Amino acid sequence: MSNNLFFSNPQVVLQEVPDELSLAISISGCNLGCSGCHSSETWDKSYGSELTDTILRNLLTKHKHISCLLIYDGMHNVDRLTELLVIAKSFNLKTAMYTGLNVLELELVNLLDYYKLGKYDKQLGGLSSTTTNQRLYKVIQPNAIHQYNFQSKQWNIVHT
Repeated sequence: MSNNLFFSNPQVVLQEVPDELSLAISISGCNLGCSGCHSSETWDKSYGSELTDTILRNLLTKHKHISCLLIYDGMHNVDRLTELLVIAKSFNLKTAMYTGLNVLELELVNLLDYYKLGKYDKQLGGLSSTTTNQRLYKVIQPNAIHQYNFQSKQWNIVHT
């Protein structure tokens, strides 16, 4: 069995990570099954194409104007996800991750500039909703974390 992750829907996005032009990649294999998920086809671990080091490097080279790599999920293979984030860092890119989990492993936080936590709840809405359970964080340095408020469009210190 391959240690690689499968991906789909690479696209350049403007709104998911404030002040960043991001290449967003959906990693297949999410097992949360959120009602209202916009990418339910990616629940199947083998959906899409295998994300090899070469393919990621080619995508990052092709989209040389981006400032950030945004990965949707991938938590079922943290070791491989870590390798991919290291490649993105070698391109001097910021890194971001969206996951429905409520916590991240420290090894990932140390490689991320941004991360979103919280399972999507259709009734509570996404990040721009005032009732959302989801949170977007920015890692300023290892001990300084800021949370983004989509209503005020400001970063607020939550941990120092």
